[in-house]
Amino acid sequence: MASVLSSGAHLVSYAWLSGLPIHVPQGDLIGKRLNIHGFWMYYEEYLPKMRAALTEGSESSRFRQITLPVTTTYKLSQIKEAIETLQRGGKVLLDFNHPN
Repeated sequence: MASVLSSGAHLVSYAWLSGLPIHVPQGDLIGKRLNIHGFWMYYEEYLPKMRAALTEGSESSRFRQITLPVTTTYKLSQIKEAIETLQRGGKVLLDFNHPN
């Protein structure tokens, strides 16, 4: 994933489903000056904001103000095709369950 990020981009890890460490090639990390952050919604600075964010999100979805029309679902091995679709204005999903 780091290979498709722009210079100075922020890579945020907000899930730890596998329990495995993330791997970022040093060439991307150093050459692109990537910033890697972890996120957990229960950090103290986010707790006061959670109720309002959840309320806003549930109200928006209840009144169908949020729509996410997906053009195509891509495997991780199809990342280039997914990016091309995004650049043309399509919405995509990445299927991490079937990477190949």
